[in-house]
Amino acid sequence: MTTTSARIGRQHILDGLRWRYATKNFDATRSISNDDLETILEAIRLAPTSMGLQPFHVTVISDSGVRAAICEAAYKQGQVVSSSHLLVFSAMTNLAERAAKLWAAARENGAPEENIATMRLYYKIMAARTALTFSRKSWAARQAYIALGFGLMAAAQLGIDACPMEGFSPRKVRKILRLPGDLSPVALLAVGYRSPADTVRPKYRLPLQELVSRT
Repeated sequence: MTTTSARIGRQHILDGLRWRYATKNFDATRSISNDDLETILEAIRLAPTSMGLQPFHVTVISDSGVRAAICEAAYKQGQVVSSSHLLVFSAMTNLAERAAKLWAAARENGAPEENIATMRLYYKIMAARTALTFSRKSWAARQAYIALGFGLMAAAQLGIDACPMEGFSPRKVRKILRLPGDLSPVALLAVGYRSPADTVRPKYRLPLQELVSRT
């Protein structure tokens, strides 16, 4: 039996996703609250990733000068500077330290040593495979995009507008943020509140049967 709360919950999720769109013009006079920002970041942290390694880093930018520089590197897309905050998702390619922290956390949480040994083995296999195929960055970027999706979802449920962007120069953004060599910017996420002057664009989506098959 479907409960009323479950129906309301499902409707809330879908309503939020239908409401959101890639906002192009934000209201620069409005900022999202720290609590809402932290909720979005926590949703990003809780996103699933391969082996739980979380091979990405998020840089949260509110500084107007830094965002102005990134705006130039992002082909002058106005949402970079008019949004409340800009999140830069970077793929991480050097994961040895992060993997060690993950295993230590697993041990602290009571994971059996044989489970940690299995995690180590899978990590070695992944590291070797991605090194041999030169795909470590693309693998890490895919994990970052999963987290980006969770951030978008959380923002929509909070009634916060967002715009994901790939149109920028990763080299220039890395230089502006002075990121270490193992971090490669792969996506931007502007969050805030839409300007009253912004155009709400209708969604054009294929019907479900075009995207989903069932067996």
